[in-house]
Amino acid sequence: MDPDFLPVYLQYAPAYHNFFQDRSPAAKSLPAHAQVLSADFTFTGHVYFEIPLDEINDPFINLTADYQFNTSERRFEINSDSIEPYDATIALYQKYTTSQPNIEITPEINTLARSIVGDEQNPYPRARMIYEYVINTYPYSNVPHSYLAASQIPESTYMLET
Repeated sequence: MDPDFLPVYLQYAPAYHNFFQDRSPAAKSLPAHAQVLSADFTFTGHVYFEIPLDEINDPFINLTADYQFNTSERRFEINSDSIEPYDATIALYQKYTTSQPNIEITPEINTLARSIVGDEQNPYPRARMIYEYVINTYPYSNVPHSYLAASQIPESTYMLET
């Protein structure tokens, strides 16, 4: 990495395979003097660019980039009555229902989840209730994952406490 440049990674909603008709978003505007070195418009969804330090005259920098992509709506009809209870003994269930480095399932999160789903037993409505709670309660946050990882703060804890 060249010490004469400010490295910048700008994330955006990634274009997942087969979800977008046009999977190459066009970066319409970048900061003046930015040199785009790489762009990943597929899974990770980021643009990496550098700005020459000698071009920066202000103590603060506000970096933005406009992009566009074409998409079409996708809907899936799910009959929740046909969904059977989970088999909590299988490895796949245990893998996705235990704490991970990024998602810590604490007693507080368990209590909150149980209060959201109430007496519902069907896995699909339970998942939908938790999903609706999260998107209606917490604003979208693009908190830098690297900051949380370096601080050893699981994202679940960060979100619960904000």
